[in-house]
Amino acid sequence: MESAFVESCRRGVTDASRQHALEDLERATSIDPINVWAFALRAWSHSAVADDEEAVRLARHAIDLDSAAFTGRWALVWTLAAAGRRRGSVGHHGTIATIRWISFDKHSHEPTVADFA
Repeated sequence: MESAFVESCRRGVTDASRQHALEDLERATSIDPINVWAFALRAWSHSAVADDEEAVRLARHAIDLDSAAFTGRWALVWTLAAAGRRRGSVGHHGTIATIRWISFDKHSHEPTVADFA
């Protein structure tokens, strides 16, 4: 599965090889449909080939599988950021996501919240 991810992202790879890698990742998620890591890898792979809509959908599905897992959220932030960079390059403006960063003071344990759009 990880080798298919690498193949889908590698520069200089043929379109046929990249498509085969995406198919391998799809097969992995059909074999193990509750594997958050596999869906995150698929999301990143689709993001790497600029299939932003599918990438974000797969990342959100990973979160749906396990909302407490870091991996799905990481994939979602990554895919939204990549989609935003591409949209920005063709004149799209506006916020596509807000990232909320919450940190805790190590002495008072009070949260500090910062939103990034």
